[in-house]
This record gives sequence, structure tokens and C-alpha cells, in this order.
Amino acid sequence: MNHYLDGGLQALLNENRGGRRRSYMTHEEEEAFLKEQRSSALNGEFVTVSTLFEAYQEKVGRKTTREGFYALLKRHGWVKESRDSLRWEIKLTQ
Repeated sequence: MNHYLDGGLQALLNENRGGRRRSYMTHEEEEAFLKEQRSSALNGEFVTVSTLFEAYQEKVGRKTTREGFYALLKRHGWVKESRDSLRWEIKLTQ
């Protein structure tokens, strides 16, 4: 209500709230990070979610949640593939 009273109808129409206010990286930085990791995997390195997660935390410089990291992978089209109950691998779908 105060927003309308301060700026009128135009203030409401110009409002552009978006998501991702609490992200550690921009979408482009995430893409660059995953591209770098993908090239490592294509060069024959064994890539697991754990190694990717550790590299991600090192890149952002703080501890993050696995849930948030899985959301990052999903956001960029990466799929996790279970081979057994102890190990998770990334299936490169791109």
C-alpha cells in the first residue's frame, strides 16, 4: 500500500522483483563452473557429486548445502545416476 501511495500506479507497474536474491554465483558463473568440470570429466577424470560439491564450495569460498548444489545441477540439466548405494555419478546429458 505504501508503495502505491508513494509512487502511484506507475510504481506498482515498474516493480520488477525477481528470484535468486541469495545465490552464491550468477547463472553465467554457474555455467562456467560446470563447463570447467564437464571438460575435466570428458578428459577422463572420474567425476562424482562429492568431488563436484567440494570444488563448488571451494569456488564460492564457504560451506553450502548439498540440497542447494543439487538444485544447481538440476537448473543446468545435469542428472545424477546411481550405480550403487555408496557412489553417485554425474551423467553428462549435454
